[in-house]
Amino acid sequence: APRRGIPVTNIPHVIGRTTCDLTMAILLGLAWRIVEADAFTRAGKFRQEQSMSLMCESITGKTVGMIGLGEIGQHIALRCRAFEMNVIYNKRNRLDAAREAELGVEWRDNMHDVFREADFLVVMAKYTEETHLMIGARQFDLMKPTAYFINTARGRIVDEPALVKALRDKKIAGAGLDVYWCEPPVGEPAPSPELFDMPNVILTPHIGSATWESRRQMAQLCARNIVAMIKGERPPDLMDESVYEVIAQKNALSQIGTQ
Repeated sequence: APRRGIPVTNIPHVIGRTTCDLTMAILLGLAWRIVEADAFTRAGKFRQEQSMSLMCESITGKTVGMIGLGEIGQHIALRCRAFEMNVIYNKRNRLDAAREAELGVEWRDNMHDVFREADFLVVMAKYTEETHLMIGARQFDLMKPTAYFINTARGRIVDEPALVKALRDKKIAGAGLDVYWCEPPVGEPAPSPELFDMPNVILTPHIGSATWESRRQMAQLCARNIVAMIKGERPPDLMDESVYEVIAQKNALSQIGTQ
Protein backbone atom coordinates (compact mmCIF):
# COMPACT_ATOMS: atom_id res chain seq x y z
CA ALA A 1 0.00 0.00 0.00
CA PRO A 2 2.73 2.58 0.77
CA ARG A 3 4.40 1.88 -2.59
CA ARG A 4 1.11 2.79 -4.27
CA GLY A 5 0.74 5.92 -2.16
CA ILE A 6 -2.16 4.54 -0.14
CA PRO A 7 -2.21 5.58 3.53
CA VAL A 8 -2.90 2.75 5.99
CA THR A 9 -3.97 3.50 9.54
CA ASN A 10 -4.79 1.43 12.60
CA ILE A 11 -6.38 1.97 15.97
CA PRO A 12 -3.87 2.65 18.73
CA HIS A 13 -4.24 0.30 21.67
CA VAL A 14 -7.23 1.79 23.49
CA ILE A 15 -8.42 -1.43 25.09
CA GLY A 16 -5.63 -2.05 27.59
CA ARG A 17 -7.74 -1.49 30.67
CA THR A 18 -10.83 -3.28 29.35
CA THR A 19 -8.86 -6.41 28.44
CA CYS A 20 -7.18 -6.17 31.82
CA ASP A 21 -10.55 -5.96 33.59
CA LEU A 22 -11.85 -9.00 31.69
CA THR A 23 -8.72 -10.96 32.61
CA MET A 24 -9.18 -10.12 36.27
CA ALA A 25 -12.86 -11.06 36.06
CA ILE A 26 -11.88 -14.47 34.66
CA LEU A 27 -9.20 -14.93 37.33
CA LEU A 28 -11.67 -14.14 40.10
CA GLY A 29 -14.35 -16.24 38.42
CA LEU A 30 -12.05 -19.26 38.37
CA ALA A 31 -10.91 -18.80 41.97
CA TRP A 32 -14.48 -18.37 43.22
CA ARG A 33 -16.05 -20.87 40.79
CA ILE A 34 -18.62 -18.24 39.85
CA VAL A 35 -19.99 -20.05 36.78
CA GLU A 36 -20.31 -23.33 38.70
CA ALA A 37 -21.88 -21.59 41.70
CA ASP A 38 -24.42 -19.84 39.49
CA ALA A 39 -25.41 -23.13 37.81
CA PHE A 40 -25.54 -24.87 41.20
CA THR A 41 -27.90 -22.25 42.62
CA ARG A 42 -30.12 -22.09 39.51
CA ALA A 43 -30.47 -25.88 39.64
CA GLY A 44 -32.08 -25.58 43.07
CA LYS A 45 -29.21 -27.32 44.89
CA PHE A 46 -28.68 -24.55 47.45
CA ARG A 47 -29.81 -25.98 50.80
CA GLN A 48 -27.84 -24.19 53.50
CA GLU A 49 -25.44 -21.33 54.00
CA GLN A 50 -21.77 -22.05 54.72
CA SER A 51 -22.08 -25.16 52.55
CA MET A 52 -18.96 -27.17 51.68
CA SER A 53 -20.42 -27.98 48.27
CA LEU A 54 -18.38 -25.43 46.32
CA MET A 55 -15.07 -24.78 48.05
CA CYS A 56 -12.98 -22.08 46.36
CA GLU A 57 -9.47 -20.62 46.32
CA SER A 58 -8.32 -17.53 48.20
CA ILE A 59 -6.22 -15.35 45.92
CA THR A 60 -4.33 -13.34 48.56
CA GLY A 61 -0.72 -14.46 48.60
CA LYS A 62 -1.07 -16.53 45.43
CA THR A 63 1.31 -16.14 42.49
CA VAL A 64 0.26 -14.82 39.10
CA GLY A 65 2.64 -15.80 36.31
CA MET A 66 2.65 -13.48 33.33
CA ILE A 67 3.87 -14.60 29.91
CA GLY A 68 4.39 -11.22 28.31
CA LEU A 69 4.16 -7.95 30.19
CA GLY A 70 3.26 -5.19 27.78
CA GLU A 71 0.70 -2.44 28.33
CA ILE A 72 -2.19 -4.76 29.19
CA GLY A 73 -0.01 -7.06 31.27
CA GLN A 74 1.24 -4.14 33.32
CA HIS A 75 -2.34 -3.06 34.07
CA ILE A 76 -3.03 -6.63 35.19
CA ALA A 77 0.06 -6.67 37.40
CA LEU A 78 -1.06 -3.53 39.23
CA ARG A 79 -4.52 -4.95 39.85
CA CYS A 80 -3.07 -8.25 41.08
CA ARG A 81 -0.85 -6.38 43.50
CA ALA A 82 -3.96 -4.57 44.81
CA PHE A 83 -5.33 -8.03 45.63
CA GLU A 84 -2.06 -8.75 47.49
CA MET A 85 -0.97 -11.33 44.95
CA ASN A 86 2.62 -11.96 43.89
CA VAL A 87 3.45 -11.37 40.23
CA ILE A 88 6.28 -13.01 38.29
CA TYR A 89 6.87 -12.61 34.58
CA ASN A 90 8.87 -13.51 31.51
CA LYS A 91 9.01 -11.58 28.25
CA ARG A 92 11.38 -11.13 25.36
CA ASN A 93 12.74 -7.81 26.68
CA ARG A 94 12.98 -7.42 30.44
CA LEU A 95 11.62 -4.23 32.00
CA ASP A 96 14.10 -1.93 33.68
CA ALA A 97 14.57 -2.25 37.43
CA ALA A 98 12.68 0.96 38.21
CA ARG A 99 9.58 -0.17 36.33
CA GLU A 100 9.72 -3.63 37.93
CA ALA A 101 9.81 -1.97 41.35
CA GLU A 102 6.93 0.34 40.42
CA LEU A 103 4.79 -2.60 39.30
CA GLY A 104 5.94 -4.88 42.11
CA VAL A 105 6.85 -7.73 39.74
CA GLU A 106 9.70 -10.24 39.71
CA TRP A 107 11.56 -11.37 36.61
CA ARG A 108 12.12 -15.00 35.68
CA ASP A 109 14.81 -15.59 33.08
CA ASN A 110 13.30 -18.91 32.00
CA MET A 111 9.67 -18.94 30.84
CA HIS A 112 9.27 -22.46 32.20
CA ASP A 113 9.95 -21.22 35.73
CA VAL A 114 6.87 -19.04 35.41
CA PHE A 115 4.78 -22.08 34.53
CA ARG A 116 6.20 -24.03 37.46
CA GLU A 117 5.57 -21.34 40.07
CA ALA A 118 2.27 -19.81 38.98
CA ASP A 119 -1.05 -20.41 40.69
CA PHE A 120 -2.67 -18.43 37.89
CA LEU A 121 -0.82 -18.44 34.55
CA VAL A 122 -1.84 -15.49 32.35
CA VAL A 123 -0.88 -15.27 28.66
CA MET A 124 -0.29 -11.70 27.50
CA ALA A 125 2.26 -12.25 24.72
CA LYS A 126 1.84 -10.81 21.24
CA TYR A 127 1.03 -13.27 18.46
CA THR A 128 4.01 -13.59 16.12
CA GLU A 129 5.80 -16.34 14.21
CA GLU A 130 7.95 -16.73 17.32
CA THR A 131 5.01 -17.18 19.69
CA HIS A 132 2.90 -19.39 17.38
CA LEU A 133 2.14 -22.58 19.39
CA MET A 134 4.56 -21.37 22.06
CA ILE A 135 2.50 -23.07 24.78
CA GLY A 136 1.69 -26.76 24.58
CA ALA A 137 1.87 -30.08 26.38
CA ARG A 138 5.37 -29.47 27.75
CA GLN A 139 4.33 -26.24 29.45
CA PHE A 140 1.07 -27.68 30.85
CA ASP A 141 3.05 -30.60 32.30
CA LEU A 142 5.12 -28.07 34.27
CA MET A 143 2.11 -26.43 35.92
CA LYS A 144 0.80 -27.27 39.37
CA PRO A 145 -2.32 -29.47 39.39
CA THR A 146 -3.93 -26.67 41.44
CA ALA A 147 -3.06 -23.94 38.93
CA TYR A 148 -5.33 -22.16 36.46
CA PHE A 149 -4.51 -21.16 32.88
CA ILE A 150 -5.88 -17.89 31.44
CA ASN A 151 -5.54 -16.69 27.85
CA THR A 152 -6.94 -13.32 26.80
CA ALA A 153 -4.17 -12.64 24.26
CA ARG A 154 -4.38 -14.72 21.05
CA GLY A 155 -5.64 -18.25 20.55
CA ARG A 156 -2.88 -19.57 18.31
CA ILE A 157 -0.20 -18.95 20.90
CA VAL A 158 -1.61 -22.09 22.55
CA ASP A 159 -1.92 -25.67 21.33
CA GLU A 160 -5.64 -25.97 22.06
CA PRO A 161 -5.85 -29.80 21.89
CA ALA A 162 -2.96 -29.95 24.37
CA LEU A 163 -4.89 -27.63 26.69
CA VAL A 164 -7.99 -29.81 26.40
CA LYS A 165 -5.92 -32.88 27.27
CA ALA A 166 -4.29 -31.14 30.25
CA LEU A 167 -7.74 -30.27 31.59
CA ARG A 168 -9.14 -33.73 30.93
CA ASP A 169 -6.13 -35.40 32.61
CA LYS A 170 -6.37 -32.96 35.56
CA LYS A 171 -2.85 -31.69 34.92
CA ILE A 172 -4.26 -28.23 35.76
CA ALA A 173 -7.23 -27.13 37.86
CA GLY A 174 -9.06 -25.12 35.23
CA ALA A 175 -8.87 -22.50 32.50
CA GLY A 176 -10.36 -19.21 31.39
CA LEU A 177 -10.33 -18.37 27.68
CA ASP A 178 -11.45 -15.37 25.66
CA VAL A 179 -9.52 -16.37 22.53
CA TYR A 180 -9.35 -19.58 20.50
CA TRP A 181 -7.48 -21.39 17.75
CA CYS A 182 -10.22 -20.87 15.18
CA GLU A 183 -11.31 -17.23 14.94
CA PRO A 184 -13.68 -16.36 13.50
CA PRO A 185 -15.30 -19.80 13.84
CA VAL A 186 -15.95 -20.43 10.14
CA GLY A 187 -16.01 -24.11 9.23
CA GLU A 188 -14.58 -25.14 12.60
CA PRO A 189 -15.99 -24.75 16.10
CA ALA A 190 -14.50 -22.16 18.41
CA PRO A 191 -13.73 -23.08 21.06
CA SER A 192 -13.07 -26.83 20.93
CA PRO A 193 -16.39 -28.58 21.73
CA GLU A 194 -14.71 -30.66 24.45
CA LEU A 195 -14.40 -27.51 26.55
CA PHE A 196 -18.18 -27.00 26.68
CA ASP A 197 -18.67 -29.87 29.11
CA MET A 198 -15.93 -28.81 31.53
CA PRO A 199 -17.39 -26.93 34.50
CA ASN A 200 -13.95 -25.69 35.58
CA VAL A 201 -13.50 -23.72 32.34
CA ILE A 202 -14.77 -20.18 31.71
CA LEU A 203 -15.35 -19.35 28.04
CA THR A 204 -16.05 -15.85 26.71
CA PRO A 205 -16.51 -14.82 23.04
CA HIS A 206 -13.42 -12.61 22.54
CA ILE A 207 -14.92 -9.63 24.37
CA GLY A 208 -11.76 -7.91 25.63
CA SER A 209 -12.83 -4.61 24.05
CA ALA A 210 -16.56 -5.02 24.62
CA THR A 211 -17.43 -2.02 26.73
CA TRP A 212 -19.52 0.84 25.40
CA GLU A 213 -16.73 3.27 26.24
CA SER A 214 -13.99 1.35 24.41
CA ARG A 215 -16.05 0.58 21.32
CA ARG A 216 -17.15 4.21 21.08
CA GLN A 217 -13.55 5.37 21.25
CA MET A 218 -12.49 2.82 18.64
CA ALA A 219 -15.19 4.05 16.24
CA GLN A 220 -14.22 7.67 16.82
CA LEU A 221 -10.56 6.90 16.07
CA CYS A 222 -11.50 5.17 12.80
CA ALA A 223 -13.65 8.13 11.79
CA ARG A 224 -10.91 10.62 12.67
CA ASN A 225 -8.44 8.88 10.35
CA ILE A 226 -10.96 8.59 7.50
CA VAL A 227 -11.90 12.27 7.71
CA ALA A 228 -8.23 13.29 7.64
CA MET A 229 -7.57 11.19 4.51
CA ILE A 230 -10.65 12.58 2.74
CA LYS A 231 -9.34 16.08 3.43
CA GLY A 232 -5.90 15.17 2.08
CA GLU A 233 -4.35 15.60 5.51
CA ARG A 234 -1.94 13.28 7.29
CA PRO A 235 -4.08 10.79 9.28
CA PRO A 236 -3.14 10.83 12.99
CA ASP A 237 -2.64 7.05 13.28
CA LEU A 238 -0.62 6.43 10.13
CA MET A 239 1.30 3.14 10.18
CA ASP A 240 3.97 3.96 7.56
CA GLU A 241 5.33 7.49 7.09
CA SER A 242 6.97 6.50 3.79
CA VAL A 243 3.59 6.71 2.06
CA TYR A 244 3.88 10.51 2.03
CA GLU A 245 7.26 10.29 0.30
CA VAL A 246 5.53 8.31 -2.47
CA ILE A 247 2.69 10.83 -2.66
CA ALA A 248 5.19 13.71 -2.81
CA GLN A 249 7.13 12.01 -5.61
CA LYS A 250 3.92 11.43 -7.60
CA ASN A 251 2.90 15.06 -7.13
CA ALA A 252 6.33 16.22 -8.28
CA LEU A 253 6.20 14.01 -11.38
CA SER A 254 2.70 15.22 -12.23
CA GLN A 255 3.88 18.84 -11.99
CA ILE A 256 6.79 18.09 -14.35
CA GLY A 257 4.40 16.46 -16.77
CA THR A 258 2.17 19.52 -16.66
CA GLN A 259 5.10 21.84 -17.36
